Amino acid sequence: MGQVVVDWLGQLDSLKRYNGGQKLLKKVGFVVFGLELEKYLSDTYRPRIVLYSLLDSSNNTLIPVVDQTLKNHKGLDVTIRYSQHSDLYLGACKGLHQQSNLSFSETQSTQEIIEAILIYIDLNLLGSPYFSCLAVMQLSRTLDDQSLKEKYFNQALEKLKRVPEDIIEIQTNGLNHFIERIRNQSKDELVAEVTKCVEKYKLTSIL
Repeated sequence: MGQVVVDWLGQLDSLKRYNGGQKLLKKVGFVVFGLELEKYLSDTYRPRIVLYSLLDSSNNTLIPVVDQTLKNHKGLDVTIRYSQHSDLYLGACKGLHQQSNLSFSETQSTQEIIEAILIYIDLNLLGSPYFSCLAVMQLSRTLDDQSLKEKYFNQALEKLKRVPEDIIEIQTNGLNHFIERIRNQSKDELVAEVTKCVEKYKLTSIL
């Protein structure tokens, strides 16, 4: 895996290896974005586009709000045997740039990040979008434009209806109180939450 990581970093020089593992990440404002080289089988890995919110330090681990596998021309997940890595990874890297809704080379605005998460929620119909919706709701609170704040908050709130009620109850301890708490979060509170996340999840290796 060592040479695999080195080769991908050579193509994605804005990313850094997270704590010596298989995630190659960069911090962009209130989120961390990048690539996970997931060990899929003993002889195979699978590249995944990942994005994590840094606005909620209450979880024991970083939880992805975008987790997107690369697809080949047949619509199947891209997997690469380690023995074929040198022949295949450049093609996979090209697909990465084509399929990602965020740039690996340019700095993205918070609005662009929100839009990318919303696209992911719409395309990813499997699983619960709870953490993705929460990220959009919180990210919306950091915007200066009041109309955009409410637009994105309400869009995420609408998509939250896809989450089963029992899961909502467990995660929020009461939906109405949860909505008001998030709606009233200040930008300063969220900046402080980013600092907590960087420390808790040991993200200094990618800063």
